[in-house]
Amino acid sequence: VCDGNLRRIVYGGPCGDRQVCLWRRKVNNVYHYDAIINIRAFYGSERYCYHCNKPYQKSTDHKCEHHCGWCGRDGCAVGVDGP
Repeated sequence: VCDGNLRRIVYGGPCGDRQVCLWRRKVNNVYHYDAIINIRAFYGSERYCYHCNKPYQKSTDHKCEHHCGWCGRDGCAVGVDGP
């Protein structure tokens, strides 16, 4: 996550069991990286989609092919649009 440009994602690798989030910022004209322990707290959101790299508040606020719009879980058998 870049310090400038509204905290946009600079690089996003493939999703796995664990995600590593780093905050890149400039200190004395040198780039410095800090670990983001809680990406939701970093963005001030209730939820975060690692597939889309987007924060959101409610499960109904975010739709993607990996996220169930009905129950809010990843990989649900119901699907994105609900039953």
